[in-house]
Amino acid sequence: MAMTAGTTTSFPMSNHTRERVTVAKLTLENFYSNLIIQHEERETRYPLCFHFSPTLLDKQQGFSLHHI
Repeated sequence: MAMTAGTTTSFPMSNHTRERVTVAKLTLENFYSNLIIQHEERETRYPLCFHFSPTLLDKQQGFSLHHI
């Protein structure tokens, strides 16, 4: 049975299944919300990680980017 825009079909669903669906939905929403927050935090940290001063580079000879 295909659903078209604007139509809703009500399926019989037990309370257990409804609770599981709600938990799964909230889990996905939290996952993607946290993913966005982590991405924004990494974007703000990234310039700080690659902002080197000449004295820092002198102290850390042999420093490579894979250490970050």
